[in-house]
Amino acid sequence: VLGLALMTQVVSARNNAALFGVAAAAIAGAAIIANSNRAPRHHYVPRRRHHTHKAKKIVVTDEMRIQKSLKYMDFYHGKIDGKVNSYATRAAIKKMNEEYGLGGGTSLDERTWNQLLYLSELFQMDKYLYAEGNKKRTKGRRLQAALKVYGAYDGELDGAVGSGTRRSIATYKKGEGLGYSTHLSSNETYNLIDSAQKMNTEAINEAIASLSQKKRRATKSARRDNVNNGRDRRPIEKSHKTNTRDIEQSRVVEKSKNTEKSKDSDEDELDDMQKALDSIDAETDNGKKSSEMDGL
Repeated sequence: VLGLALMTQVVSARNNAALFGVAAAAIAGAAIIANSNRAPRHHYVPRRRHHTHKAKKIVVTDEMRIQKSLKYMDFYHGKIDGKVNSYATRAAIKKMNEEYGLGGGTSLDERTWNQLLYLSELFQMDKYLYAEGNKKRTKGRRLQAALKVYGAYDGELDGAVGSGTRRSIATYKKGEGLGYSTHLSSNETYNLIDSAQKMNTEAINEAIASLSQKKRRATKSARRDNVNNGRDRRPIEKSHKTNTRDIEQSRVVEKSKNTEKSKDSDEDELDDMQKALDSIDAETDNGKKSSEMDGL
């Protein structure tokens, strides 16, 4: 506005140089005013994005369960990584085979593999049954493991006592004749966990014992197969028959010898008895003669 007012005055004065100076001043003043009224500019600073990585769920494989079984049995002391072909795992398998008289191999057959998988589940339940602490999650896992021992619960041992666990409690109480409710008293909970601990310990001992006996029978048959390796099956059966026939003949010979010995011993006993009777008769005759002589 000031610049326009000055321009009108200059125009009226008809001075070209003054007009040019006033116009430049007006433009500069307008630029200054416009710049002062402009909103301040903000510098853009890019924000750092924090990537939230979700925790990956650990998938427990059969190989990891085998390592857990060996670890619970105090044969394996390495990391549970599922690498059964590692030196530490093979050494643990060899140590177990030597401990139970299964030979010095570093491998497992199918039956032993399945038995160790079953033992891993028993050891896991044993861990939850004997877990100490009063946390809600710990108490829930202890209860779920006890119900699983009784066959009333088949879900995951996550410690969350929900509708599935409550239904399992009702199934357990119905089977034990304790009613139909879905809640347990403190006394009922104690009896359930205590009996489940004993049952699970017995199952572990039986599984280990059956593993040992089963493998010993297997090694005996394997040794027999190694001895008869490369031979035909029929000659083996024939030799087996001949061996049994020889054994029977030796038994018959021994039996006959024993009978002959018994007969000889019987005859000797009869001779001894006869000699004893003869001596008794001789003594009686001598007594009679002496008495007759005394009478005379």
